Amino acid sequence: MALAEITVSSPLPNVTKDTQFFTLRSTDTDETHKYTLRWRYYDTALKVVMEVNSLTKAHPTGVAFRYQMNRVKLINNGSYDVEFSDALAHRLGFSAGMLYQPRNLGHTATRTIDLSSVIVPTLYVYCDILNTSWSVTLWLRCFAS
Repeated sequence: MALAEITVSSPLPNVTKDTQFFTLRSTDTDETHKYTLRWRYYDTALKVVMEVNSLTKAHPTGVAFRYQMNRVKLINNGSYDVEFSDALAHRLGFSAGMLYQPRNLGHTATRTIDLSSVIVPTLYVYCDILNTSWSVTLWLRCFAS
């Protein structure tokens, strides 16, 4: 049995596909808008906030995000309630499962933004190097953080 370790030099995405989104629900009508962050690696909190703000530009909703004093601030001066997915709420420092209603002073996250990667970029490959047949079985194990 042999062990090989492969280390990935570039960071893996800390925002994974279709897991980090938020929904705006109109307080006046049945209108809703769902916005999903792109699958990629965000290396700074400012880039996450810029991405979130770029998503809402298509619809003027009165909802915007700022990064102030190491916290994300939700500015909600429109007529929309904001609801985060559990993953995005955790990433931005907000509470999961809450509905953030319009408020003049906005809502400030209780925790700092979390930019940690989802998976440690190391892959371990186990194989039987003594097997001489054509069908060598490989076992791949990825260790999550």
